[in-house]
Amino acid sequence: MFERRETGWRRRVLRAALVLLTNVFIWFVIGNLLSSLIAGSIPTTSFTSSLVLTYGIVITALQTLGALTEGMALSVPFNSASYIASAYFTYLALDGGKLSVAVQGLRIQLVFPLLLFMLMLPSLINVVRIPLIYLLEGSEAGREAKDIP
Repeated sequence: MFERRETGWRRRVLRAALVLLTNVFIWFVIGNLLSSLIAGSIPTTSFTSSLVLTYGIVITALQTLGALTEGMALSVPFNSASYIASAYFTYLALDGGKLSVAVQGLRIQLVFPLLLFMLMLPSLINVVRIPLIYLLEGSEAGREAKDIP
């Protein structure tokens, strides 16, 4: 289940390059298009291109550093911090679970804290999961017991 395999620098660099390219495409290309579309439709939203670019840079840097240090203890804080930043970005982008739209004097406000929590939950679970997996892989409790002859 928890097999120990050596991770070489070549694999780390290739993985970091793949993570970097994927994140650049998602955050800078798709994120910019999405933020301009949403900001044009809903002018009162906090989902702006500067928010997307700022958190895109932070999350991309943390995930790339996590990929470069894969298999080392140093990768745990990088990966956990990227998930924390991702959860906080979700909270800020969705304005804390409140969406208000004002059209011709009519103001509509939608409040969805449970949906916001459900969107943030995978990131928050990974913040706890990554250190636990690292600790279990390094301890005797996480390894398979060998049969006694």
